[in-house]
Amino acid sequence: MVFKGQTITLSLDTDVDITGYDGFILYTKPNGVSGEWEGDVDTDTVSYDITDTDIDVAGVWRVQAKADDGNGDVKYGKIQVIEFREHL
Repeated sequence: MVFKGQTITLSLDTDVDITGYDGFILYTKPNGVSGEWEGDVDTDTVSYDITDTDIDVAGVWRVQAKADDGNGDVKYGKIQVIEFREHL
């Protein structure tokens, strides 16, 4: 279980080698607001350390890894869902 305001490392797999690419994690909040975090690439995974202020809306978030080589080759992972809950 993950809570709003919690700090965690989010790692998302792309199922392909993305070494040398710039990594991002795309997100859509429960209220429909979208954005991205710049992440770290390790072989086929994009990781981002979520801070205590990144998750500002409780509910179900949609997240997806994105890797861009800067020359037009862009790879995406599968869309994942994570529920962030409110503390009591």
